[in-house]
Amino acid sequence: LVVQRCDSASLLIDNDKKWEELSRGIIGYISFGTGCDDATVKQAARTFVSAPFLTMGVWGDGTKPEGLITLAQRVKAARGEKKDGNEERGEGAEESSNSRLGAMIIPQAALFCRLRGTKELRYHNQLDKAEAQRFYYSFVDAVVRLLEDSLDPEGAKKRTIREKQAKLASGPCPPEEMFRTGSWAGKFQAFDEHGFPQTDKDGKTISKSQRKKLIKLHTAQKKKWEKFTASGKNKKTS
Repeated sequence: LVVQRCDSASLLIDNDKKWEELSRGIIGYISFGTGCDDATVKQAARTFVSAPFLTMGVWGDGTKPEGLITLAQRVKAARGEKKDGNEERGEGAEESSNSRLGAMIIPQAALFCRLRGTKELRYHNQLDKAEAQRFYYSFVDAVVRLLEDSLDPEGAKKRTIREKQAKLASGPCPPEEMFRTGSWAGKFQAFDEHGFPQTDKDGKTISKSQRKKLIKLHTAQKKKWEKFTASGKNKKTS
């Protein structure tokens, strides 16, 4: 992940006529290598929005840089104060370019390339396109959610409660999917017909000790799933 701050930016989306504009904010160029997992992506998203990359001042004025979340909260508060003041005076609210913040996240596969000699680029340890795309959208979703939650803490609490309730209602994860999703996603490459891991994220065969631990977890999940399906709660009603 490479981060650049900017006063304004434009990105051509379709190599034709569609442009996306950004006022003051940060641009993230991101690529994914072998060994990346969901936990790493979420941590990168937290760093992206919280690390002190940005200021609302001008270059060289001594303004201390802050994280995107902190500045977004400050801008929101300032907008509220300005709106209240304008309403008291019967004026409309005008928004200056200095009160707008944003982020642009660009997939950049070339971050993993290395120059071999003087004429050839080699892409070592680069993740395959489909998996990298999944991680990219996961990163974007995490950034959006972190910003939304910071600006609306009460809404974030309500959403967390709804998600927990939905998870309880949907029941446990099927055992054949447990090592492909959630906290396990991205940690293994190959699976057998029952969804049990055969190789780790680097393609190495699962060790005997690790296999023993995973079998225990898989067996426990299978029992939970069988109990859930036996109860009939997984059946949809019309």
